[in-house]
Amino acid sequence: MPKYGSWKKFPETLPIEAQEPFWQEIFKALSVPDERMVEPIDPGLWELLEIVSKEEVEGVLRRVALEAAGPDKVTMASVKKMDTERLTAQLNLWFPAGYQTAVLREGITVLIPKCKTGLPRAEDHRPITLGSCVGRIFHKLLARRMGQCLLLSRRQN
Repeated sequence: MPKYGSWKKFPETLPIEAQEPFWQEIFKALSVPDERMVEPIDPGLWELLEIVSKEEVEGVLRRVALEAAGPDKVTMASVKKMDTERLTAQLNLWFPAGYQTAVLREGITVLIPKCKTGLPRAEDHRPITLGSCVGRIFHKLLARRMGQCLLLSRRQN
């Protein structure tokens, strides 16, 4: 298993200027509209929007790994040191609002080489987008609630 922080040592790769044309074409392409009719299978899952408890937040924080910081430069270690009552209050504002603070909706995309040897081509990279660690706590909490309410495939766990 790779050591924590080994991602900081990138293998030899193409300069970003050589990769940009390939990735810009993909990221700027319009999505194909999905015009399928959706039939609800259940009533709304309102329990997803219940008040977040301090214990629920603490449970997510206990299980979360020390991950890379997002574009706001806040690390998961510093999120774990936050006052959980204040963090819980903040999360409880996002559910009724229906969205997170703008800064937490931003991400930084990095290109990770798929191959470990040789000089890879632009298409030999996979994009990974890192969001804010505070935002990731919110997403993990929501995913945990969804896992309790929805039947998920084993591939989605």
